Amino acid sequence: MSPIEFWQFTATAIKEAGAAALIKVVESKGSSPGKQKFMMAVTSVGKIAGTIGGGAMENKMINAAKEMLAANSGSPVVQLMVHRKNVPDSSGLICSGSQTNAIIPLNENDFGTIESIIAALQNRADGYMVINQFGLQYFMQTEQGVSTAFKADEKGEWEYRECYGKSETVYVVGSGHVGLAICRYLNFMGYYVVCFDCREN
Repeated sequence: MSPIEFWQFTATAIKEAGAAALIKVVESKGSSPGKQKFMMAVTSVGKIAGTIGGGAMENKMINAAKEMLAANSGSPVVQLMVHRKNVPDSSGLICSGSQTNAIIPLNENDFGTIESIIAALQNRADGYMVINQFGLQYFMQTEQGVSTAFKADEKGEWEYRECYGKSETVYVVGSGHVGLAICRYLNFMGYYVVCFDCREN
């Protein structure tokens, strides 16, 4: 599923059910199945798109998102999951790393943000996504040096920023049988692919 299809799925879920939840890996350390930037959308009836790493950990987060939607809780939350057994915040996995996931409930008020993200992806425009305890925001790239990062303090305030847009472009030099296969694979993974070759055909 391409990034555009992901956000279209999310928008459709909100139109049909009035709400959906975005789950985003905002930080990962060590050996973790979910890496920073991974995300998934969950509907109130449990339909999903995307992944945050799979397994028991992902299932826990899906259930937490469904409970949040059922309770109509409007506040995003972050949850640390440690991939070891018999430790606080255990994810149920034994990979030995950790990841912090954010659950962000979305509703009709988020349509403008989602439409901006889809438009930026379609137009290959740079921008950046901000997620915090107040929700999801998207900004067209106006600042230099915006990097993908997560920060949290002891007061419970947190923020995640991610460069999001045409930075997901891959350039392939050469369109022979190897280059063609690479282009197809990268396109399937949702990247915008630009291929260079001196041969017109």
